[in-house]
Amino acid sequence: RRGRRRQRGRHLARRGLQSCRRAVSTLRGAAMARRLLCWIALLSCVPTVSGSLGRSLFIANEKLANVSLHGQFMQELAQGTLDPVAFDYYLKQDDLYLSKYARAFALLAASSTDDEEFVWLTNQSATFLFEHDRDLYRDEATFELKASPVTFAYTNLLLQAAWAGDRLLAIAAALPCQVLYEYVFSKAIQVYGPPKDNNPYKKFMMEYANPENHAVTLMMEGILDSEAANGLATAKAQRAGYYYATALRYEAEFFAQGLRANTILRDLRDLNDRAESRSMAHSRMSTKSRKGRRLARSPARAA
Repeated sequence: RRGRRRQRGRHLARRGLQSCRRAVSTLRGAAMARRLLCWIALLSCVPTVSGSLGRSLFIANEKLANVSLHGQFMQELAQGTLDPVAFDYYLKQDDLYLSKYARAFALLAASSTDDEEFVWLTNQSATFLFEHDRDLYRDEATFELKASPVTFAYTNLLLQAAWAGDRLLAIAAALPCQVLYEYVFSKAIQVYGPPKDNNPYKKFMMEYANPENHAVTLMMEGILDSEAANGLATAKAQRAGYYYATALRYEAEFFAQGLRANTILRDLRDLNDRAESRSMAHSRMSTKSRKGRRLARSPARAA
């Protein structure tokens, strides 16, 4: 009976998707097209049911999600008391993280055998790449220079899963970021109250608390469930749980690192100052050494 329900759900989704395609062809303007793509995501995903792997993974790891929700960073963000230095550091690290997260999505897109899914994953990859700044382009040298240890570790987890070639594990590693942001920011409004008008982070919070973000979550969970539809061995289920839980732990550390921004930036300045001092000292020694060699050779030249 459940199988028949799923088949009917997919049939209705395909019909809705065809209607959306016809509507897209008549639209003008990027904003309207992006809005419609959210509805396409809702219609084309595999329906979430009580046996959904994505939902099961979140329920099993909800305590880890609550570490981020009840952490100091989120509390101060919701209350508008977060140090701007902490928020700026977090945002810059998030830009670096998203440059790798987008590539994990691109790898998922490349391995897709379904055109609808391929288009959606490709579009999401570009959306994540420019999530905070549409004019921001990063290169590997910038990432190597500026990424924090948490950002390095988290993105390594994502790309390791994506490059390994197992789509289920790759999605299990990428899904927590999307699910957590939807959960944390919508729950924060309930737990800490709606951000006040004088909260400098109100716009940021409301953007991530937007119910429309649920369309992306549903689509990703649908892709994960479709990968697990033919059965899931215990070992692979455990591996998926490992990636999911580890990603949520990194999310909590990612927020928390912003609170250490002043210390981190001070330590970096000290390191740069020491490196510059050593460079200047080496330069002076080299100058003295060259001068000494010239003086040592000068009698011979005179003779």
